[in-house]
Amino acid sequence: MHQLAFSILINGLCFLEGAYASALYHARRAVDLSNRKDVNAFLELLFLYSVPEKIVSDKEAVRICSEILELDLQNNTAKAILKELT
Repeated sequence: MHQLAFSILINGLCFLEGAYASALYHARRAVDLSNRKDVNAFLELLFLYSVPEKIVSDKEAVRICSEILELDLQNNTAKAILKELT
């Protein structure tokens, strides 16, 4: 349900003020509820690093990329962002 709420907030309601901040809550909950083992949940969280509101810090993005790469060593998205940030 958190992933569905995330999707609705970033796709259908992204024009509303605070939508990305609410999406951040749902992305974090999805990661936690997956016991930090769902790469897609981490990628949703990492997506929020790229939005103009900058609600995910560089430091948090590096941590997210590291966790993604622990689960999927071949993840090009995490590799690219990690390379950009370090």
